Amino acid sequence: MSTARLFSSLWALSLLAALLLPLAARPAPARVQAAFLRWASYVSWDPRSFQALQAHLGDLDVVASHTASLRQDGTLDDATEPQVRDLLAGFGGRALLEVTNAGFDQDAAHAILTDPPTRERALASLAALGRPWAGVVLDFEDLAPADRDAYSSFVRDAKARLGPNRTLAVAVAAQTKDTHAGWAGGFDYTALGQAADLVFLMGYGFRTGRSASTGPVAPLPWLQDVLDFAVTRIPSARLVLGLPSYGFDWRTDPLPDDPTTPQNEADAPRGQSVTYADALALEQAHNIPAPSYDWERSGTMLRYQDDAGVQHEVWYEDRLTLDQKLALVGRYRLAGVGWWRLGGEDPGVWGALKARALGGRFFLETGYTVSLLPFLDLFDHRGGVRTFGYPISNEFLLLGSQVQLFQRAALQLGPDGSVRLMNLLDPEMLPLLHLNGSTLPAPDPALIRQAPSPTMPEFGALAPTWVRQVAPESWEGLPVGFGRTFFGTVTCADAFGPGPCNEGLLPLMDLELWGLPTSQPARDPGNANFVYQRFQRGVLQFDAASGTTQWLLLGDVLKSVLTGQNLPPDVEQEQRGSRFFRQYDPSRPGALARPEQLPASDLRGAFQ
Repeated sequence: MSTARLFSSLWALSLLAALLLPLAARPAPARVQAAFLRWASYVSWDPRSFQALQAHLGDLDVVASHTASLRQDGTLDDATEPQVRDLLAGFGGRALLEVTNAGFDQDAAHAILTDPPTRERALASLAALGRPWAGVVLDFEDLAPADRDAYSSFVRDAKARLGPNRTLAVAVAAQTKDTHAGWAGGFDYTALGQAADLVFLMGYGFRTGRSASTGPVAPLPWLQDVLDFAVTRIPSARLVLGLPSYGFDWRTDPLPDDPTTPQNEADAPRGQSVTYADALALEQAHNIPAPSYDWERSGTMLRYQDDAGVQHEVWYEDRLTLDQKLALVGRYRLAGVGWWRLGGEDPGVWGALKARALGGRFFLETGYTVSLLPFLDLFDHRGGVRTFGYPISNEFLLLGSQVQLFQRAALQLGPDGSVRLMNLLDPEMLPLLHLNGSTLPAPDPALIRQAPSPTMPEFGALAPTWVRQVAPESWEGLPVGFGRTFFGTVTCADAFGPGPCNEGLLPLMDLELWGLPTSQPARDPGNANFVYQRFQRGVLQFDAASGTTQWLLLGDVLKSVLTGQNLPPDVEQEQRGSRFFRQYDPSRPGALARPEQLPASDLRGAFQ
């Protein structure tokens, strides 16, 4: 059997183990119980908003229908369309009526909050709401700072009128510090966080169409500053991070007055609001091969010239920028995430939300989330961090497959939805012979020829026996423990949980992960304390000084090769001719420095 054939042949074994093992993955119900609240606002003025509501109602936990306002006399104007009411009547989550001060008018808000008869009329209107509404979102904006305390009092009384069985949420402008002036001056975070069931933090509006500089409407560093402040005033369990599904198409002529001050607004807007679909249409109309990504600020950007010769810069949000910002939900332990508004989103956000809601897991240690359920399923049933280490990338497209890197391995999604470890030591991947000054054993063709073939009917019995013969417990008087470490990878608790354990399957699962030995044990010629043995998808290292045996961090090595960061000099020298070498370039289309060498690959967002 050739080396190349051996490196690709364990796919059948992976499928066999997947069939035998009762993993947790099952078809999802129509609506899942989310690990966090998934919230979206519906608007009546865009038909795409209703289409998205119809298509994805089962993917949401909260729908806020932005279709009502309180007039200056305190009466309620509810303009929700009958078809929306009918649709929400069967909603399994919470349908909330989003109520504004009519036209975001300061005078209207002042009358509602401070004139006793008007205030009573408004509170009674909210309390009288019936089906399909499970509660109210108060979206009062441009409040006079002088009405700050009056608004907090109104929210407390509104919650008392609605009672414990109906939800009162309040939308608040984003702040990075307590302010009593401007658009956000009317919001007392502490008081509102105590009074309302949920606080929808409008994490957008850093830039508007009138801003002096172009860029994301919700830059990531600013969002982090907003949340750093918000969680000191509002319980994180009540806080929903609101994100934008829109951006702006700015004309860049004339040039901005002061790019460092987005709030320095011109007399007339230079920017027009755009959705994801609008941005795609511009890409197609102007033959733009791919947008650019600003990963530090979290924004997607393209440039074009219109028919009048005016230069434009378009910033918008897509699934990749949402993924970056979704990580904040876990980092700050927020109640949920929502966006303004339905119909403007990248369709890819629905898959990202569902994966996270079904159990996608954020790892604070590295800042990455395992969001693809097949990856998380294998991770959980094969030993988790103990086996794989922590995730060190987001999922990305590599040579036609979805891939995610972990410290010790790389998981790859097959065409049928099953998952395996990538053969990182394949000659076409990382034919690694040197690492951090150590010399690793090369693949041994004679040993590989002796290996049992997966095409043999008795392979499942022969392969573990052969591994035990080749991977010793002791070698040249040293307790290397290679066999024990290999066959100790997957435990009964990992694979079967509290149920009955089929111990006969565990060796096959270990084999599924690491593959067959491709070398005999060998000392490092530069350090006699180190003994290595090479397998298809990993290298075991015994350190005589500490008496420990462990798998090398090959996922870290591939990441270093791709990015050029933390790259050991000997690995850099050895991999310089590799098609993976320093490929990651977020300034280029697909984040690929040499896309012709990695067809069907897209590294955008892989390491952000």
